[in-house]
Amino acid sequence: MMRRPPGPLPLLSCHSRDVLETAAADASAGQPDSYCCRFCPRPGATHLLASADEDGAIKLWDTRPAADVALTQCVAAHTNAVYELDWSADGRHLLSAAGDRAIKLWDSERLTLLAEFRRHSRTVKTVTFLPEDPCVFASGGRDGVVEVWDLRVAKQVSHEIRPRPTNKTGGRGRSAASMAPASVTSLVFRDDTYLLSATSGDSAVSVWDLRKHYSGGSGSRQPLPLCQLIGRQPERGVVCMAADRPLAQLYVSRIQDDIQRYSMTSWTADTDVSFSGHACGSFYVRCCLSADGSQLVSGSSDRHAYLWSAAAPGPPLARLPGHADEVTCVAWSSDGRTLATVCDDLRLRLWRADVTPPTEDGDSLLMEAMSGAPRAPLPLYTLGPVNDPRAPAAAEYRSPTANLPNWVADGVSPHRPVAARPQRTPRADWLTCLSQKKRAQVNCKTRPDTLTLPGSAGSRRHQGRADKPRPADRRATLLRRGEGACTKARALLSSASDVCPAAVPDHSPQSLV
Repeated sequence: MMRRPPGPLPLLSCHSRDVLETAAADASAGQPDSYCCRFCPRPGATHLLASADEDGAIKLWDTRPAADVALTQCVAAHTNAVYELDWSADGRHLLSAAGDRAIKLWDSERLTLLAEFRRHSRTVKTVTFLPEDPCVFASGGRDGVVEVWDLRVAKQVSHEIRPRPTNKTGGRGRSAASMAPASVTSLVFRDDTYLLSATSGDSAVSVWDLRKHYSGGSGSRQPLPLCQLIGRQPERGVVCMAADRPLAQLYVSRIQDDIQRYSMTSWTADTDVSFSGHACGSFYVRCCLSADGSQLVSGSSDRHAYLWSAAAPGPPLARLPGHADEVTCVAWSSDGRTLATVCDDLRLRLWRADVTPPTEDGDSLLMEAMSGAPRAPLPLYTLGPVNDPRAPAAAEYRSPTANLPNWVADGVSPHRPVAARPQRTPRADWLTCLSQKKRAQVNCKTRPDTLTLPGSAGSRRHQGRADKPRPADRRATLLRRGEGACTKARALLSSASDVCPAAVPDHSPQSLV
């Protein structure tokens, strides 16, 4: 997805038709609250919103403005409250975690049950898919156990992480209650190698390396995380986490504390970077990032939802009014044009980024800019082109080098020609040199007239005997010397016969008769 450059927030509005009742029309006191909601990430189905209630029901909403019926499907998924929902990256499957200790996998189109997983001994609080692989997901519960599931293996569990229990008393006497493990409240995959987990017992965020083998057997040692990200107040439990994976940034919301940002490359906290101004009074108040990572939104216990620009930490830039109770869950659509807020007043509100600024009438609610925002003027904008007559005209840009001579166009260059560097012969590697030496030695043995390469082992071995003739050369020399002696003898005999013919014996055939 193309990331929008950081800047001001979009102008959001909520019309009266976008306020959906999560309870029945004849709702009475004690109706179930909605704990979570998630938009579908599949292209073409980004208008589908899944929500879950305290009574175990999962609902699918059609959030398009022109939709006739907002609630499309509703199924009784669990026998207890559903605390978490998560879509797969392709939007084909939906995971649900509930208080009946079960994790269920659903077909997103028809909400039919595909599989059920039971391994936790207590309530399952959180579940999340691995974005790169829809067959891998992680879950955590109140038993303090983190399970990493893989649907392609026989046991379906590739890792079981049982962190060390927390001693809340701090003394030497450790009772069973004081050593009870803290509840796992949030899980985030950085990639297929690292998994981040957080609990309600302290402010630490544990980083687990999934390349190691974690087994939760009774006789095995308790695993240690790769590192831990500690908050400013160690006793504050973690409520939820939101990850900006392209920028490797992690946003951590803690109980009664600000939202802090960490780096998922160096595993350190950003210095003096926090998002403040909201009231996180319970573990049901969630935060969420927009799909492009430019906006951060969080619920609050003071009946508002607050928005920040990711590039502008500090107090919020705007808030969303109109809620009658604590705002618990918030969710951005993948196209960034719709924001859903869930409140304990049994209503689900849809805030839309309209192309044209909405009119402030009795049928719609507008996002309110905060007075303590560090920017001026009002840092809000609409997603469509708005012609503002008050905006100054853009000045014509003129290059500072426009009056300088153009040597390329004139064909004259004031620079001296740069001499080309001599081409160096590439040096052969050691294997090529060794092959050449071996080939030269073989040639010297088969052909005597072949010279040995200088510097080779053969030339050094025969360096002291280089001037001595070889056997073949000595044989040729002797033959040449014999022919020369015979020639001289014939010449002497011919000269002697001319002086005294009788002195020279006649070996002709006539003399023998």
